[in-house]
Amino acid sequence: MGRILLISIVLLVIVWSYGIAKDDQPIVPLKSTLSTPKSKYLLGDWIEINLKIQNTGRERVKVAKPMIDFYSVSLKMEYVKNEKQESPITDTIDIPMVFTYAVFTPSVMEDRPEATTIGKIALEPGRDISVSFKVPAIRIGELKITALKNSAGGYVEPSNTLTVNIALEEKDKGKELVAVIDTNQGKIITRFYPNDAPNHVLNFVKLAKQGFYTKQIFHRVIKGFMIQGGSPKRDGSGDAGYTIKAEFSEKKHLEGTLAMARGPNVDSASCQFYICLEPQSGLDGQYTVFGEVIKGMDVVKKIGAVKTTGSVGGDRPLTEMLINKITIELMKVK
Repeated sequence: MGRILLISIVLLVIVWSYGIAKDDQPIVPLKSTLSTPKSKYLLGDWIEINLKIQNTGRERVKVAKPMIDFYSVSLKMEYVKNEKQESPITDTIDIPMVFTYAVFTPSVMEDRPEATTIGKIALEPGRDISVSFKVPAIRIGELKITALKNSAGGYVEPSNTLTVNIALEEKDKGKELVAVIDTNQGKIITRFYPNDAPNHVLNFVKLAKQGFYTKQIFHRVIKGFMIQGGSPKRDGSGDAGYTIKAEFSEKKHLEGTLAMARGPNVDSASCQFYICLEPQSGLDGQYTVFGEVIKGMDVVKKIGAVKTTGSVGGDRPLTEMLINKITIELMKVK
């Protein structure tokens, strides 16, 4: 009798333990799928990404509104070298570049939202929601993209991995992506560091291609230090409606360095950028460096020498230093 009772207790414990283990396993009622209309894009092109999220469960589920946001959808981007393509970026081209593209919305310069405050959408069983994103191709090679969905309604497995090839046409062989900053004082041309600050490069290229910088100004000029532009309010305040995580690297602040301005929070960079007039070692490892001037440093110094007023800390130019537009082009860099 005692033996039977002991066996019964053991079996009950096993069943109870199994039930707990089973209950602790994540339920996956949502399936996310990526697709794209093309499998080949050119360097600098918009990559079109379609994301579909489907409720495969039996109950209604509330999910965070699908958008590129730290609390909603992140994109894992993996660039692998394409043996058939020669790249002008030779410093670390043999090393695969993997990063996660995500933004904070609203800006971390304000109170960062909790996941529970992000707008939600209710999905009935069997129903789905689709959304489209566009991100620029910033490096040649094979690009693998996976959507990582952060949902307040339940665990979501990563999506399928989308593979696209980023290439150059034969006529553009040996060229790389550059930004042409057309100002009322002349043109400034910068190259990028996609291996060191991929999110910042992607973000800057995206904003430039969207026309965000058109008719903005260099609102801040400090002689011997830097010139700063990209403020949507033209007074040093404001952002693009989101911010991105810092990407500190070994890149130094030298003459002509292109870097992103930020607030006190290290992850508050968004759209305002600056160009160094002289080396600034005190900024190394504090601000994200994502490029350098390769032509037009004389224009940078011309802007850096203008007279400034007493407003905005005494560093606002008396004469408007206009950014007519910033275009993203392919160019051979010596």
